Amino acid sequence: MATGLLILCIGKATKMVDTFTGMDKCYTGTMKLGEATPSQDAMTAPEETAPWEHITDADIAAGAAGMVGAVSQLPPMYSAIKVGGERLYKAARRGEVVERPERVITVNSFSVTRDAADAQLVHFRVDCSKGTYVRTLAHDLGKHLGSHAHLTALRRESIGEHSVADAWTIEALFASCGVPFREPDLEDYDESKPRKQQPRKKLSRKGSGQGFSRGGDDVGEGGEEGKAEEAAEAAEAAEKEERAGAGCRRRMKSSVEVALPPPAPLC
Repeated sequence: MATGLLILCIGKATKMVDTFTGMDKCYTGTMKLGEATPSQDAMTAPEETAPWEHITDADIAAGAAGMVGAVSQLPPMYSAIKVGGERLYKAARRGEVVERPERVITVNSFSVTRDAADAQLVHFRVDCSKGTYVRTLAHDLGKHLGSHAHLTALRRESIGEHSVADAWTIEALFASCGVPFREPDLEDYDESKPRKQQPRKKLSRKGSGQGFSRGGDDVGEGGEEGKAEEAAEAAEAAEKEERAGAGCRRRMKSSVEVALPPPAPLC
């Protein structure tokens, strides 16, 4: 659901992480009126509905304008904030509501436009400070209008002076390092589902001519040539991946210190 600019810091540049995270950010996105979800976005199903047809374009514009400036936000339960040593989203998935303090953030600008084809959808552009939950802005705007609202799309357009228009695509970044890009399996990152258990392949050399040991089982000394060859191929593949990764890191470090080639166009 979320797209846009992501600044990656590697090597010595990691010292600048706090600088980048502290910068104001600009987002564009879409909210849907009349529906509230537990996560305040489309990642969870609607739990409440309310009439929205009475809301005019002028009402939406006035509501957004009223949220410009210093705004007090209550962080959503579906967030990574820690309370009592636990991430809030873990308690939320158990159906619990944890008391948490409000935060004051700053909204520099907040413009809205009604969708021409579907009046229930509202497109927006917001410039805000560090720590702003944009989905909470949508949620609070819906309440202010006497209805509900939740986020259905979000794109980070800029971080400080750094614009997504000048960014690399992921595919171009991998290609510049000579590493093939593979689409991730999103189920691996869904903490609400049980993790896939992958067999552990622990390889270690035992000595010249003695083969390998994998997962505690000796391979190569008992005449199991097939397993020995498999272990050797796995070790060779691992070494190739490590060399490729090291080469990528060297090239990326060099590109940071000298100059990046022109970025590939975004889709």
